[in-house]
Amino acid sequence: MNNHTTDHEHGHDHTVFQKDITEPKEDWEFLEIAIRELLIEKNVLSAREIQDEIEAWEKKNPEKGAEIIARSWVDDDFKNRLLSDGNKAVAELGFTVESLKLVALENTDELHHMVVCTLCSCYPRTLLGVPPLWYKSREYRSRAVREPRAVLREFGTTIPDSVEIRVVDSTADCRYLVIPKRPANTEKMSEAELVKLIIDNFPKSMNIGIWLIDINENQPNYQKLSEIKPFQSFTLLRDLNDRQLAKVKLNFKDLSGTEINSSFSRNAVYGESSGSVIGYLGFASKQDILFDPNLKNFNDQQVGLLGIEKELDEELRGTVGYRFSEKDARGSVLDVLSTEPSIKGKNVKLSIDIELQDDLYKEFKGRKGALIAIEPETGFIRAMISSPSYNPNFFNNLKLEEIKLLFQNKNSPLFNRAISGQYPPASTLKPFIGLVALEEEVITWQEKILDEGEFFVEGDERPYRGWKEGGHGEVNMEKAIAESSDVYFYNIAYDLTVNSIAPFLKMFGFGESSDLFMNESKGILPDKKWKLGQKGEFWFKGDTINMGIGQGYILATPLQIALAYSALINGGKLISPRIVQSIEGKETEFVSEKIEIKNIKNLEYIKQSLISVVESKTGTAKNIYDPKLRIAGKTGTAQVKKITERQRELDLDTSQIPYEERDHAWFVAFGPYKNPRYAISVFVEHGGSGGKVAAPLAKKLIKKVIDRHEEREKIRKRNLVNI
Repeated sequence: MNNHTTDHEHGHDHTVFQKDITEPKEDWEFLEIAIRELLIEKNVLSAREIQDEIEAWEKKNPEKGAEIIARSWVDDDFKNRLLSDGNKAVAELGFTVESLKLVALENTDELHHMVVCTLCSCYPRTLLGVPPLWYKSREYRSRAVREPRAVLREFGTTIPDSVEIRVVDSTADCRYLVIPKRPANTEKMSEAELVKLIIDNFPKSMNIGIWLIDINENQPNYQKLSEIKPFQSFTLLRDLNDRQLAKVKLNFKDLSGTEINSSFSRNAVYGESSGSVIGYLGFASKQDILFDPNLKNFNDQQVGLLGIEKELDEELRGTVGYRFSEKDARGSVLDVLSTEPSIKGKNVKLSIDIELQDDLYKEFKGRKGALIAIEPETGFIRAMISSPSYNPNFFNNLKLEEIKLLFQNKNSPLFNRAISGQYPPASTLKPFIGLVALEEEVITWQEKILDEGEFFVEGDERPYRGWKEGGHGEVNMEKAIAESSDVYFYNIAYDLTVNSIAPFLKMFGFGESSDLFMNESKGILPDKKWKLGQKGEFWFKGDTINMGIGQGYILATPLQIALAYSALINGGKLISPRIVQSIEGKETEFVSEKIEIKNIKNLEYIKQSLISVVESKTGTAKNIYDPKLRIAGKTGTAQVKKITERQRELDLDTSQIPYEERDHAWFVAFGPYKNPRYAISVFVEHGGSGGKVAAPLAKKLIKKVIDRHEEREKIRKRNLVNI
């Protein structure tokens, strides 16, 4: 049997000093390690003795200092002796500062003292214990001298400008003790009660945290530090890196009332291309909480502020959990009384084809504009592009610099042009003007009108000019739509009047919100009542004429245009768009409203004219003709600034016109023509000609959309066979 026990004594030290976990950074850290190892190597002190001494110093607290201050508050004679000779005065209480000189400094209404050791960490340890980490930090030692008022403010102490701040520097042979002003309403408190008051309010956890993890004005919660109430729960910093986390954990015992919590955050894998759909998270404002009392329970947690994040915020965020704890005066948790677990949010599936969305966004190549790709029979949106866009993860991770740049960006990446941008629909409106003319029997399908490039109203000498000098000759409706004859539509709009046009366009969704998103614009569908109310003017015949070609007061969003064309394609059903396909596996409801069409043949006439836009030799989009794709659509060039006679004479190219004055470019399309699977609205802000700019871009996009559809169909059929 082996009787060798483990509690024996040897002539050597078994203690192994704890290895340094973090790499030293400060000068004093290098010096401490060097001296410690030298003492052990020379057998001056053992590792055990050093460890015992460290533990003894760590047990010291500011109680002695609190007793000195409390005595000075209740005994003026003692305070005067303390100010005269600090060492003798504290000796009266049985305290010593070894061989160091102790200087007491009194704060007054005119003077506030601040102590620093610019070289290392000289501190009255025998009276106040081990100096806190922030006192030893390079940041404090340098900034306290340069900007003491700002540093104090970061600690939650705001000193009026009328009060002088005097910074004193501790040295190797001198220590300072500041006598604060006695708090108000403490006159009846005993000396012992004052001691307890001082200790309970001794600044520790928040201050240590500030300097430990380098809080500065660039952090989101920096400005809130001075607003925090005593014992109030507060998120100091999010997304700590590995180094910061290691620092906190290493010094956790000094961070009274501090907790480290982990949490999940959503990540937009496709980043910028999905920004217009996903939206972003942020902190609820006071106004948000006022309208939604449930938000007050989230206590500094992020909520949806835009896009799907906002629309489905309640479903996505779930239900907040609770923990009821008992805490001491310093905010440290003594006991957890009860907990209520949180309930996770619901799974939401969007209709967006994210790979298609990403491909289409890249095709814009930084151009300002928008795109909507929608299934006219289901209302599912497969792509919704607003360019330029933003990365939602900037908000999730609170990257303030990136966020500031987004809000300051003159291209307005946070503005969703697809649903909120209001633009003149231009010639994309002509098929609807033609349809209402057929429905009201103002004109027949084959009836021709002579287009000589100008239109005159009786009693008005001003000509309403078409885009093509000399006009298009004799045109029927098919040719008028294919070649985009302005004069043809001036004529039929004049005969229709706004009283017929406005109500008809309203049935197709113009001037109405689809309720897809809360921040969706309604556009403007003007009529006599609208103009009188908004402009204080009567409606003129010229207003109707301009409206006939999609100019004047009428404005529409790219989404509205896509929905209106979907109604042309699907036989006259105004669909409610859907971007959420299902919530927790339950598909969202399809809603549509039947438009009253007197003669269904009229819809077929309009669709026939739209294929001529691309396939006719004189069509405005003949440059994108592809017999394999069979795209039908309509170009539109929205005038931004009225063309002067001089500009008309010069016939300036788009590149010669200032960017802000260039026309907007539209192309609305559907395909394949015989069995349309998608309606696509493409808008390029200040892009120039719809036929030259928007149509070629739309062709690329449509091909991608159709290719993706066919690919999905092949996969679906293959899976069915496999089953």
